[in-house]
Amino acid sequence: MSRFLATLFCGWLAFAGAHAKLSAVRLEAGETITLDGRLDESAWRRAPVHDEFIQYDPPANSAPPVRTTVRIAYDHTALYVAVQAFDPGPSQMRAPFVRRDKVFRDQDFVVLFVDPIGLRKSAQFFRANARGAIGDGLYTADTGNEDFSPDFDFDVASHIGEDHYVVEFRIPWTSLRFAHGKHDNWRLMVGRRWPRDQNYLLLSAPLKREQPNFIAEAQLIEGLSGPPTDWAWQAQPTLTVRRQRESPDDPTRRRTQTEAGVDLKVRPHAEWVLDATINPDFSQVELDVPQLSRNTQFALFLTEKRPFFLESRDLFELPSNALYTRSISDPRWGTRVTYRGAQIAGIALAALDAGGGLVLLPGPFTTNFAAQPKSSLAAARVRWASGAGAIGALLSDRRYESSVGSLGANAVGGFDGIWIADAENRVRAQWLTSTTDALPTTDGKLSRGNSMRGDYIDVYYGRNVEHSDLNLRLMQVDAGFRNDSGFTTQAGYRSVAFDVNRKWFGLAGLNEFTPYWIANRAETRQATVISQELTPGLFILGGRGLEVDAQLQPLKYVRVSPLGPLHHTPKLYIRSSALPSATLAYINGSIDIGRRVDVAADRVRPGLNWLLEARVRLSTRLELEPRIEQGILRGNHGRALTETAAQLLGVYHFNARDALRTILQRSQATRAADATAAIAPFDDRSTALSLVYAHRRSSSTVFYLGATAARSDFSGTRSTSSELFAKAQIGL
Repeated sequence: MSRFLATLFCGWLAFAGAHAKLSAVRLEAGETITLDGRLDESAWRRAPVHDEFIQYDPPANSAPPVRTTVRIAYDHTALYVAVQAFDPGPSQMRAPFVRRDKVFRDQDFVVLFVDPIGLRKSAQFFRANARGAIGDGLYTADTGNEDFSPDFDFDVASHIGEDHYVVEFRIPWTSLRFAHGKHDNWRLMVGRRWPRDQNYLLLSAPLKREQPNFIAEAQLIEGLSGPPTDWAWQAQPTLTVRRQRESPDDPTRRRTQTEAGVDLKVRPHAEWVLDATINPDFSQVELDVPQLSRNTQFALFLTEKRPFFLESRDLFELPSNALYTRSISDPRWGTRVTYRGAQIAGIALAALDAGGGLVLLPGPFTTNFAAQPKSSLAAARVRWASGAGAIGALLSDRRYESSVGSLGANAVGGFDGIWIADAENRVRAQWLTSTTDALPTTDGKLSRGNSMRGDYIDVYYGRNVEHSDLNLRLMQVDAGFRNDSGFTTQAGYRSVAFDVNRKWFGLAGLNEFTPYWIANRAETRQATVISQELTPGLFILGGRGLEVDAQLQPLKYVRVSPLGPLHHTPKLYIRSSALPSATLAYINGSIDIGRRVDVAADRVRPGLNWLLEARVRLSTRLELEPRIEQGILRGNHGRALTETAAQLLGVYHFNARDALRTILQRSQATRAADATAAIAPFDDRSTALSLVYAHRRSSSTVFYLGATAARSDFSGTRSTSSELFAKAQIGL
């Protein structure tokens, strides 16, 4: 009987996949839709109802436990989508107020993946939880990455009923990236998260696990006539007034400053978007999460937060991080041109950077740095895509300047491609070459010198079937390769990395049980081993969003200096996360314990790194996110190094528009003296407090009032700083 039911369901699934449609209706003259989370307009009564959802997880492609419906409408200004999510237990609904882009799987939410090009290579996604909190970004099919950085202009309204909630989306055509005259190939995938005893994910179309990406089965939208392609523009001026003080007293920093900036977006045609910015600044509102940095070999990645640099980031998204906009430390102005056609897409970016940051100088064993002078940057990328893959080209040029003339330049160019042989097999390759004559001097600065060049080669093969994954990656990066506009932290090496797994679903009551093996080796061009490992691991998925990843690393080796030894560093690594309840919405912890390399001393010591973070919802209006990370190295007489990075973030939402956010950060690093390695002792501490009130009139108009205070004590030298600021960001 069970075999008969399974056959019957598979037949229904195949029928649904072949016949399920998404259809849109056009609003009639004078007809409007009021965003209120209620489906009482005549357009919604006329719109076809799509309710053929499947449960993607867990397990894959089974009958959904709850009903979800989708309706689509449009007019000359926007696309409208209404999702009605029925719920037999509404008292268990997780619908808190949260900040933008914090709509995660611990909440009841719906998401739209909109692919106006129709090639299923990328999609803009729009999320909203049952309370109406929003998140948005770009999904890139080739990498499977969801990037929450871009913020699009769209509106949402929600309503929670007795046995359901409704979310209405209004997405202006000007916020979508589509090709002129191509309205018959728009695709949409609708998803719904339902976190209960399981963290259910429901989709509007069947999707097999072995599909090459998450939007591979996004459905065509029928009945959609051509969106308007009229000329459109948007401006966002910003005005910031701030008062700063520093101690020891610095008269040049104790002053009131008024800074103005503007972001401008012009869309002369459906495929083209022109952007410009003058003096972009987001530093007062956001703080970077503190990270452990005192015992690392390579530079740490920082997330981009400035709005101008977030548009069309998917076009620059490559495995090599070919364009890293945080390398633009202090932009004075920037311009960007983006083109998205049916198969060809391209982007060109130019910026003037006042400098003040660090230039990465990659080596085989560590990342060195040089002081970053003033520079101008130009970068461009073009990509041709089809259903079978994509081919792209990249160019970037960074020129450094000083008051006495040129300090040299760094230029990078190359090609990349991906071939999707079938639903199970894909090949990706990238080749870049660089030319650099901005070379470091002995005092840590850049100066023009003899040109050097180098190549970056990256080849990847992946095979993904329902019960197994296999990945193989080969890389070679010449010692002379540098990408000052990207994020390249290691050069002068070649490597091979391999991993394979075997998946079981429903084993012993678990959603997924996956043992795996990881093997990799990196060495210099002279065959000196930099690192290698052979690691067995186990990945488990269970109820309430439980994830467990455990690795036993008995054969792990690393070298941190050219003439140093190859250190044997066996360790045990365990990471676990879950979505326990509406109050403890998320908890994640990890521990890495065993023998670790003391990078500064170039020796192995017993030690551990551990992390604990959580999202706590004491009410629907209050968010608390504690996070603490610590690294410990033990010496012969106690601890050789202890480093701690902690943050407590709290947000109180007065309503959907007004919120008060506070961040308390604490970092401390304590080092014991080591005469053998010529390491002097230190005890460095820093504390930062940020308090910001935000009033959000719309997605593009926000007013801020805030204060920050910081104190640091580095090797006995104490300093403090404080700032009061008011900031207006207005969308026109």
